[in-house]
Amino acid sequence: TLITDGALRLSAVGAVGSGNVGFDMVGGETLVIDDAAMTGNAFANDVFGLGFGDAIDFTGLAFVAGTRVNYDSTSGLVKVIGKDATYSFTLLIPESANLVAVSDGAGGTKVMLRDVGVSVRAPARLTSSAGRPRSSGRSCRPTQTTRSTAGTATTGSTASPATTR
Repeated sequence: TLITDGALRLSAVGAVGSGNVGFDMVGGETLVIDDAAMTGNAFANDVFGLGFGDAIDFTGLAFVAGTRVNYDSTSGLVKVIGKDATYSFTLLIPESANLVAVSDGAGGTKVMLRDVGVSVRAPARLTSSAGRPRSSGRSCRPTQTTRSTAGTATTGSTASPATTR
């Protein structure tokens, strides 16, 4: 199952079958996992393609100060460690291995990629043999991407407008 826009809410074990659940390459999608979609505190389906702006929301894991995420990049095992419980899932091919736990705003915990920021510096000024400035031949124009989300799909109960493949 590929989340291409909005959110996909899982409310039952096996709601998306036995295959992987993934995020498209654009960002901004959310995989919402209710406790009823897990066996114990483990989500059985592998998750792939988590990118910046995407989130995995565990609605039943109360977020408190000190909630943290451990990621084993060799096995892909992610453990989200809260005050009273540890949730786990397998994450394949994330855009970054720097994961962070944050509040979902409704009492649960979201796992997201930590925004480590990027520093951009202009290249050193090039000078011709005559001492005049010259261009490096490279052009650097900023681009802007905008995105809107369409809605939420719920699997395991009812569905509303979101696109999944």
